[in-house]
Amino acid sequence: MFLNMKCSGALVMLFAVSWKALVCYADADSVSAFGWGLNNYGETTVPASATNVLAVCAGANHSVALRADGRVVIWGDDSVGQVTGIAYLDNQHHFPFVGMPDNMTNIMKITAWGNITVALRSDGKVIMWGVNGQSLQTNAPSDLGFVADVAVGGYYDEGIWPYDSPFLIAVERGGRAVGWGANSWGQCNFPKNLGKAVAVAAGYGHTVLLLGDGTVAAFGSNFNHEREVPTGLRDVVAVGAGNSYCLA
Repeated sequence: MFLNMKCSGALVMLFAVSWKALVCYADADSVSAFGWGLNNYGETTVPASATNVLAVCAGANHSVALRADGRVVIWGDDSVGQVTGIAYLDNQHHFPFVGMPDNMTNIMKITAWGNITVALRSDGKVIMWGVNGQSLQTNAPSDLGFVADVAVGGYYDEGIWPYDSPFLIAVERGGRAVGWGANSWGQCNFPKNLGKAVAVAAGYGHTVLLLGDGTVAAFGSNFNHEREVPTGLRDVVAVGAGNSYCLA
């Protein structure tokens, strides 16, 4: 969950996931990241290199900060390459894996879920590393254009580890929404007459799209009424998604 607020002259970005929280705190002199809560893998112990932070996000047990220079700082659990792009698990666990790419510069957005980290470059390219569940990293649509926004979500398949049912939604600069990966509830399927999307959020098995006219559309699982956008909801400027709920 993301939350932006104005407090005592400082801009605060809050990212909460599972049993932990990260904050990006900016004042006139510095921009800092703070973490608290569950810290089994050091995921809330912010490293000294996380300076001039513009945004923060978190996966299951790892944390990510985007710096003003377009680079990312990652810390926490690295058992499947979420941090360094190198897997350290013992041989009894077999899983598809993609290492961290070399082109980790000019990053404009970060997002994470489970054991996957996703970054969006300023040239519209999406890059991912960590567990390659559903062949998410290697099965991106061949016709994917310049991406303006991106979100990753997913759900857990009982008895299968580690978290191998992710999906990714990209919004192209022209307004087309494109989804791939796990699609059990249709969270990657969008009608052709949807209209232009401008932003996206993803949850446990649902997708929330902000459209250019200020309205919201939701797709995917509906176990807790996630697809039932409130009647009359208009003039929306941002969307968010939790495990089983939506925000606008």
